[in-house]
Amino acid sequence: MHEKSNHRSSQRAGKINSVNTTLHASIIDGGTALSVIPSRSRLQWERRTLPGESQTRVDLELERVIQSVKSFPGDHHVKGREIFVRPPHKVIKAAKIL
Repeated sequence: MHEKSNHRSSQRAGKINSVNTTLHASIIDGGTALSVIPSRSRLQWERRTLPGESQTRVDLELERVIQSVKSFPGDHHVKGREIFVRPPHKVIKAAKIL
């Protein structure tokens, strides 16, 4: 499962700076064999934040993803929990790595 989320930063001096972030499955665990439907599985995912992005916005997006998965048919349980929050790294525009 991979979902990419595109965001546009706010307009600055008449320019729009397009930036991207990802929501990705980092660790998937469960099952005993390729031919057996697992009775339990666990997906650990990560959402990278963008400079200037509010924690409220990120929380709402992650809750939307959880609710979307919960709406799939079947007898499954979905829960999400925040493990940690780290502010995004900021790099000056003149940096050679960009």
